[in-house]
Amino acid sequence: MANRKLILEIIFLVGILLILFSFIRSYKNEKKEVKVSEVNSTTATQAVQTAEETTYAEKETESIQQAETEISTESPTEVSNEMPQEAESPDYDVQISNFSYMANSIGTVEFCGILEVTNTGNTNLDLESCIYDLEDNNGHLLQTEDWISAAPEIIAPGEKGYFYNNIESSSLNDGVPIDNGVNLKPHYDIESTKSAFIDYEISDTSMVKEQYLGTPIITGRITNSTDADNSYVEIYILFLDASGKVIDVGNTNVSDLKAGETKSFECSSMFMMENIADAVTDYKVIARTEIFSLF
Repeated sequence: MANRKLILEIIFLVGILLILFSFIRSYKNEKKEVKVSEVNSTTATQAVQTAEETTYAEKETESIQQAETEISTESPTEVSNEMPQEAESPDYDVQISNFSYMANSIGTVEFCGILEVTNTGNTNLDLESCIYDLEDNNGHLLQTEDWISAAPEIIAPGEKGYFYNNIESSSLNDGVPIDNGVNLKPHYDIESTKSAFIDYEISDTSMVKEQYLGTPIITGRITNSTDADNSYVEIYILFLDASGKVIDVGNTNVSDLKAGETKSFECSSMFMMENIADAVTDYKVIARTEIFSLF
């Protein structure tokens, strides 16, 4: 009886052990399945990410290739080397009307330079400034003169005006060589202007030539036909040769010219050069005052 009881207890313990073993085995299998599932899930996620990255990279590559294709098929962009256009320059023509030089009786070398400016445009021109460079036949600079005047300063379309050197800038410096020639190279500034001008009436003019040197002398009268007084009026004399070319310019002025008043004037050639004095056959008188415009 005792042996039977012992056998039953052993069988019971064995059964319990079998149950425990079965439970442990089942638990391990479930844990493995969870791990496999996690691994599979991670692998799937990585696969999706890899696929997405591959797709994005492919799209980027396609975009780059498409851009390169567009660039290669488009016409190349042309880069212009042209400078931006500046404001249109005023229309005029410039010619040297006369340039001559000679040594006078005391050895001083005088020169006369006349620059003719023709207004070929549709607006008034302002003969603002001019510089005369005197060069030898090799282009070497001998002397420069900036005391150059204009006669008159404002010219209308179709008119002619003149740059000229006056008595203060009419001779070469001592020691300047002339054996290799003397030539005029002018540099001028001419601008369009909205300023107008008044021309005064000139009458009773005549020309005589001085007895000793033959210097031409012009006399005449100027009348202020306007309603306004003028404190200063410049008068220009253009000395012409037989062909009508201006070969010298003289100037004088009258002051305090009242409205309706007439005054007399006298003006001679500024140069004592015989070649100029002898060549003068006619003259033209201009009495002009500029009316400034601020607009």
